[in-house]
Amino acid sequence: SWALKLNGDLRFSNVVHNKVGEAPSDQAYRITDEVEYSIIIEEMRNGNWEAFKGSDVQLEFVRIDPFVRAFLKPETDGAFKVEFKIPDVYGVYQFKVDYNRVGYTHLYSTTQV
Repeated sequence: SWALKLNGDLRFSNVVHNKVGEAPSDQAYRITDEVEYSIIIEEMRNGNWEAFKGSDVQLEFVRIDPFVRAFLKPETDGAFKVEFKIPDVYGVYQFKVDYNRVGYTHLYSTTQV
């Protein structure tokens, strides 16, 4: 059933990042800003999309190499969230979720900031 994508197919939606306590915006972040990142991950189970229940999904905040790597904390309805401090190094960064586990399709999300 995995090969036919009836089980174990992953998809994501609603990728949101913003300064802690503020609404999402397109403004650039400054060094040492506290930011929060959230993503909704769903899994195909028996032909229906349901909230993914994984506990090992990681976010990387990457310039060339990862500066921050943190586990996303599962919340309700497939939402995953993490808060962290922007490193004190200037540059162009990406929020990156790269989840690859046996029994699931590869999940890859990247957002440049």
